[in-house]
Amino acid sequence: MAKQRGKAHAKDGRGNRAAGKTLKNKSANSDSINSAAKTRFRRIWSHGAPSAASSARLRSSQHAARASFLHLGAPCNQIPGPRGRDFGKRRSNLVMSYLPSSQATPLGITMHLLERALADLQQGRYQEAAAICDQVLAQDPENDTAYNILGLIHHQAGNKEEAIAYTRRAVAAAPDNLARLCNLGCMLQAADRFAEAEATLRHALSLEPNFPEALYNLGLCLHRQGRIEEAASAYEQALALRPDYGEALYNLGVLYRAAGRLDLAENALQRCLSLEPDHAPTIKELGLTLYHSGRLPEAADYFQRLTTLTPQDAQAHYNLGVVLLETGRAEEAETALRTALALAPQWPEANNNMGIVLQALERYAEAEEYQRRAVQLDPGRATFWNDLGTVLQDQEKMTEAEAAYHRSLELAPDFAKTHYNFGNLFREGNRIDEAIFAYQKALIRAPDLAEAHWNLSHALLLIGRYEQGWREYEWRWRLPEHPAKPADLPEWRGEQLAPGAPLLVYCEQGMGDAIQFFRFLPLVRQRVAEVILACPPPLHSLFHASAPEGVRVVLEEQIPAVAAISACQASLLSLPYLLRTTLNTLPAAVPYLRPDEVSGRRQADAVPRPEKGVLRVGVVWQGNPQNRRHYSKRCLPAELVLGRLAEVPGVRLFSLQKDREEPLPEGVTDLAPRLQSFADTAALAEQLDLVISIDTAAVHLAGALARPTWLLLPFVPPDWRWMLDRSDSPWYPTVRIWRQREPGDWHDVLHRVCQTLARAVHERELLLPPPGTERQEHQQPLPQSEKGAQRQWECLYLGLSAGQNFGWGVCSTYLAEELARRVPVHLLNEQDGSLSDAHLPGPLFAAIRGVDLEPLPQARGSRTYGYTFFENELPPIARENAKRYDLILAGSTWCRDRLQEAGIEHCAVLIQGIDPQRFFPARPDEERAADRPFTIFSGGKFELRKGQDLVLRAWKILQDKYPDMVLVTCWENVWPDTMRSMSLSPHITYTHRQGDWRQVMEQLYVDNGLDPQRIVTLGLQDNASLRRLYLDSDIGLFPNRCEGGTNLVLMEYMACGRPVIAANTSGHRDIVNAENAILLNELRPFNLTDGQGRLIARWEEADIEEIVAAVEYAYHHRQEIARLGQRAGEDLARFTWAASASQLLEHIL
Repeated sequence: MAKQRGKAHAKDGRGNRAAGKTLKNKSANSDSINSAAKTRFRRIWSHGAPSAASSARLRSSQHAARASFLHLGAPCNQIPGPRGRDFGKRRSNLVMSYLPSSQATPLGITMHLLERALADLQQGRYQEAAAICDQVLAQDPENDTAYNILGLIHHQAGNKEEAIAYTRRAVAAAPDNLARLCNLGCMLQAADRFAEAEATLRHALSLEPNFPEALYNLGLCLHRQGRIEEAASAYEQALALRPDYGEALYNLGVLYRAAGRLDLAENALQRCLSLEPDHAPTIKELGLTLYHSGRLPEAADYFQRLTTLTPQDAQAHYNLGVVLLETGRAEEAETALRTALALAPQWPEANNNMGIVLQALERYAEAEEYQRRAVQLDPGRATFWNDLGTVLQDQEKMTEAEAAYHRSLELAPDFAKTHYNFGNLFREGNRIDEAIFAYQKALIRAPDLAEAHWNLSHALLLIGRYEQGWREYEWRWRLPEHPAKPADLPEWRGEQLAPGAPLLVYCEQGMGDAIQFFRFLPLVRQRVAEVILACPPPLHSLFHASAPEGVRVVLEEQIPAVAAISACQASLLSLPYLLRTTLNTLPAAVPYLRPDEVSGRRQADAVPRPEKGVLRVGVVWQGNPQNRRHYSKRCLPAELVLGRLAEVPGVRLFSLQKDREEPLPEGVTDLAPRLQSFADTAALAEQLDLVISIDTAAVHLAGALARPTWLLLPFVPPDWRWMLDRSDSPWYPTVRIWRQREPGDWHDVLHRVCQTLARAVHERELLLPPPGTERQEHQQPLPQSEKGAQRQWECLYLGLSAGQNFGWGVCSTYLAEELARRVPVHLLNEQDGSLSDAHLPGPLFAAIRGVDLEPLPQARGSRTYGYTFFENELPPIARENAKRYDLILAGSTWCRDRLQEAGIEHCAVLIQGIDPQRFFPARPDEERAADRPFTIFSGGKFELRKGQDLVLRAWKILQDKYPDMVLVTCWENVWPDTMRSMSLSPHITYTHRQGDWRQVMEQLYVDNGLDPQRIVTLGLQDNASLRRLYLDSDIGLFPNRCEGGTNLVLMEYMACGRPVIAANTSGHRDIVNAENAILLNELRPFNLTDGQGRLIARWEEADIEEIVAAVEYAYHHRQEIARLGQRAGEDLARFTWAASASQLLEHIL
């Protein structure tokens, strides 16, 4: 299987492609890139130093603003900006103008001392400057200027709180001093005290709105909080007042690049660079910006310039190496990365990327050394193990590659690229069912991974699952290296076209593909009055002579002209998808090609006339040498194949091999000089009794001419069109297939070929495939329901949601994977516009979007099953939409009851599951230490329905009574609209904010009188990391007002053997009971209405006092709650995704 670095598939001589691109690591952040030039997914460094948390990335300066611009001396952690003389001078002059404030000592002496202190500060002589200030304060204890300078000294020294204290004292003496206010704001934001910093800076701007330094520092404060638009506005206002403000330009560029507004970023950074052309951080940011804009050559120029300015910076050389590799300059990339490694030899990412470069250069043994070094330096990096697996696979060390992939998935079970590479490995080992499952697992986790869709299509077509295979085949258009469509025309969808509306059909991929798919044109003509086929020159005369009535054949170069008169366009290779071709409806009548008369006359004397007892055999034994990896596997040595065939009595050999170098054995006629076009080859093939060839375009041509053809295939999985374990081809009735029985064993193949060939000299019927081979698909074992019914469909279609870290995504991932273990499935992509109102040939199980019961994919199956979780009132349209489904499966009994209450009776319950491999009770060595604080865990998206306001209100009481209690929250919510629902809470003060999650939450705690030091605030957690988090807590608190499902976080927490306090409401009631949880039973109605007073939700709210009492009970009765936790673990062990999938199949079967 090809793993060419520049493509997803490698072309051979006939243009067929072997799917099998290996995928490497790719970051999940905004700096991630998909390498179009190489087969790896790489990352670019954009912030920080080399660390174990990052993989191959380009490196830049700080990603987000990290400090403010002080007016005297640059702060120690300031974002790098231009350091020309103008910037430094302005900072000093601004503060100096405010020096004379206190007059208690003789002005001349004080001014002289303070000027000396300022000079020492500017030179970095902090102790000397501080000593002078102490001297002034000894004489004048109230000298506010000395306090101001001491504040600056401590800020430069990194003493944040001392800096703030001294500067506050200076501001108190001069509350309208703009410089001091600005500096205080700078110091507060450096200490992460953003609310105070913002208030201070806005006060300064209220005194002087046209104060550029205050605007700049306000921008930094907002920038660090993630308030992008507000920060950009502040920077822009500062620049309006001072257009050459280098720091503002630089940080504005950083901000815009991080926000993906690359044109604005480039503009700001270019302006910044014009102020100081050799400023390295700006050059680095420009390189990154151009890189993410796809302007790789320009990015490479900037990184090259950076290495000249900073030759000892390993990151600069590293970044250059990555960009050079992405532009196909692997040799230069090797040089750059070797320089980086000379400067930082223990850098894991640089070693990993050096392996990538050497792999691209096909120096696999060296690449393996660097990849092994990377995993030794950082053995916990799943991406490195994935990359090691790919280079081992390139060397056909399949057992070691499989072990490396397994290790990658142990570290990151949801790493889609490794699942994808597993698919390639299985496919190369002829383990096709396992390959399909691996590709599907990749797509469950990354639905838009085009390479996985494309290679899945090859595996499906290989086993005859054409309906699904053709749909996946269309994903080739989303491969980054796939050529664009040739015309700006609408896409044909298979509909009827009126006369006068021609359809432009164009060729893609290779010559063999075009020959193979030419057969579909008569079917297209049944729907389209006029077809224009554009083809490459070698095929033009052949196609012109063979075209059905109503098909006009033109050269590809004529596409712009014929597009002007065409109504729409279609690829020749998309026709079986558009025509809904299955294995049983495949048009296989031959011949459908014929040579033109001119070529026929020109080749008439090339082959002797038929002679009794003599077989005229044409031979092709080599393919395209550019497909290096499989070239030796697919091709045969000329001396071997021609030597063996020449030994068969009655056989006369003719070489159809082009571009050969070796001389032909005596007695072999060379026809290659006559092969000027495919029409010439066709005219010669028609005169031969048999064509023997490896997998090249010659097989397609001979088969399309209905000539007896013997195809010699290697052991490795063949191209999809030749299928598996059969000696005939559903595409070409006259093609007979000879397969290797063991990898690399051509001798056995030729032995069987020669034996049959010797008989065929006199028994010509042996030239054709043996009779009796039926067209049938490879089938997975048919599952049976408990009632004994077998499925009557070939594939279950799944229209589920994505995203591993939220409820729907977790549910979809596991349920799809468990279903794929049991039956053939086809994963629908919700972005696929062709699904609108499509009728699928098998059952469809689809997610339901919301309370209106709208399906996720707009399609219907032979039977359609919907899966729903909702918490709000069903609108009237829901009852009408429910008619789209044969059965609606509800995520809880409560949810089903609400459906029935609305008059929707065709519904049942399907409870979600948990992964017992991830969520299980603690082993003896994992139990919590007895002396740790009593820890309460609260999880779920932060919104009114989930009840975190009740948690905070209860915690306000508990934090004051129990100093050894800690609250751990895992509430991050990426949907602002549902977060805003907290403004309806009667229990907390809520102001909606955006920015860094922890900072937003900590401000909420402060607003509600809570101690942020007593609350551990976690951001979004990967599903695989949650078990350790659960085990580190004592009790889970879930006072949810409503759950349409059964609350996955609750279920997973209980499955880990941990006790919970849970509201006995809605979907919770399917999971919790008095034997496995502390129930909150004192519930009051909690209804929500819209602006017109209409009821939109009927929930229930737990009592705050009961919540507090339940926590106190757990605190004082730890052995009792441990027993509850044990029972919870036992109960939840039966709620698995495997059980959910089996229950679903009971409904479908």
